[in-house]
Amino acid sequence: MARTKIQSSDIDLQEGNSIEIGINPHIPLDEQDTDIQIASAYSLQDERTIALLEEEKQLRAFMEEPVTFTIGLDNDPNAPDPVSCGVNGVFKHFKRGEVYTTKRKFVESLLKTRNNIKTVNYEDAERVKQTRIDMHQTFVYPIQILDDPSGVGPGTRGRRWMEYQQRNG
Repeated sequence: MARTKIQSSDIDLQEGNSIEIGINPHIPLDEQDTDIQIASAYSLQDERTIALLEEEKQLRAFMEEPVTFTIGLDNDPNAPDPVSCGVNGVFKHFKRGEVYTTKRKFVESLLKTRNNIKTVNYEDAERVKQTRIDMHQTFVYPIQILDDPSGVGPGTRGRRWMEYQQRNG
C-alpha cells in the first residue's frame, strides 16, 4: 500500500547559515565605511506609493474637518433620540433638532440609507391583476448639513461627499 501523505520529516532541512551584518569579509576592515546609513520610510518607496500615502493623508484630514449639522425630528414615536454613532471605538450621541459641530467621520457614520419597499397591486391595460414592487432609498436619519468647510454648493468636495453617501450609504 502506497503512502499518499507528505510528512514534514520527509523534507530535508537546509543547514543553518550565519551572516555577519555590517562587516564585508571581502574588504579589509580598515577600508570599510563605518558610517551608519539610515533608511527613511520614503527612501524605500516608489513614486506611486508616495502618491497613495499623500492621498490617504488628505482623506484623513478631510474626515477630521468640523461639520455643522442637525438631525431632523421624526414622526415615529419609537425613533431613537438621542441618535448614537461610533467611529473607531469613540461613541457620540446627538439629540434630534439640535445643532452640532463635530468631525466629518462621525457625520458619515450617521449617513446610512435604507431601502423603502412598497408593494402595489394594480390591473394592467388588459385587466390582468399585477403586482409591482416600488423601491427607493431614504436616509435612516434625516440630516441637514448647515456648514461644511469643504463647501455645500454644487461641485464642491463637501457636496460631492454628501451625494456619494446618499447613493452608497
